[in-house]
Amino acid sequence: MRALILAAGRGTRLGPDWRAPKCLLPIGGVPLLQRYHAALRDRVSTIRVVVGHQSDTVRAAMGASMPTVEWVENAEFEHGSILSIAAGLRDHEGPLLLMDGDVFFAPALLDALLAPGDRDALLVDLDHAFTGEEYMAGVEDGHVRRLQRAALPLSESGGEWVGFATLTAASVERLRREVSDQISRGEIEGGYEDALARAITTQPTMVIPTAGEPWTEIDVPDDRVCAEALARDLGAQS
Repeated sequence: MRALILAAGRGTRLGPDWRAPKCLLPIGGVPLLQRYHAALRDRVSTIRVVVGHQSDTVRAAMGASMPTVEWVENAEFEHGSILSIAAGLRDHEGPLLLMDGDVFFAPALLDALLAPGDRDALLVDLDHAFTGEEYMAGVEDGHVRRLQRAALPLSESGGEWVGFATLTAASVERLRREVSDQISRGEIEGGYEDALARAITTQPTMVIPTAGEPWTEIDVPDDRVCAEALARDLGAQS
């Protein structure tokens, strides 16, 4: 299975002291993208990374430690991740591990998500509630009922989608069509998540719980502090 990492963003909300691409943010002294590579290299066949902001800087910084990575450029990264995923899906065939590139995570989280079998699955933290900008996965009988950037109905269980998913080849094709249709409508200023929701909620998509394994999306300085604390805890456990 190929992993596709969306890592074209700038990280403008991390504060005035951070000007480099977000994927180079060091957590525990190790750049985020390097952590992805270490977690993936023995779990997937190939790794494709979509870069945008200061893409030459990213490749120069990571190239020596990630020699087998496929680099894909999204020159229009400022318009949103819908164009990044369109670039990343170009000429891709077969199943896919899709990953947002701004998450600190315990590598063990990938083991359940990548368990043998051809399936659609989302990694979901069932302990997280909506606070304003999370993508929430509504869950019914262990499967995704909905995926939305909004609170779930009070009658519906679920949690925050981590930003990682496995997709069958058929779902990759549905996603490609949804992304293309969204772009053709001129809806390029936002994310790809709504296109993903349309692609996967028409058939059974498993929910893989994080089950207490640590992770955090990194958008603002407090997230960086949280990630550093998690990295120290993981280091102490190893």
